[in-house]
Parts: sequence; structure tokens; C-alpha cells
Amino acid sequence: MSKRALHNALFIAAFTRNVKLATELLKFLLGQERAAQFNFRTLKFETTVFTDAEGEQITREQA
Repeated sequence: MSKRALHNALFIAAFTRNVKLATELLKFLLGQERAAQFNFRTLKFETTVFTDAEGEQITREQA
């Protein structure tokens, strides 16, 4: 698996399949002070547009 494919698989798994994991990861990355400003109970998954290195839109399957 290429580095790009591994990177994409990680983010897809973390942010599109498990709301608890996504919430905890975002809280960690934001830090305690910034995370306190968000209402994570309203967090929901949204359809996402992916782009390649040149900024061209690609499908999830191509990512």
C-alpha cells in the first residue's frame, strides 16, 4: 500500500466510520481550551469532497 493510500485510509477510518473516535481525536488535536468551545454532541458525518495533490476533485474510491 502506498503512503498516500495509507494516509487516506487512516483519515477515512478515523473521520467517517466512528463518531466516538472522531470526537476524541478532534478534542485531542484541538487541545483542551479550544475543544471546550465546541459542542461535540452535535457532531455528525457529512459527505466529503476529496482532492488530489493538484487540487482536482476525486471520488472516495480514487482517494
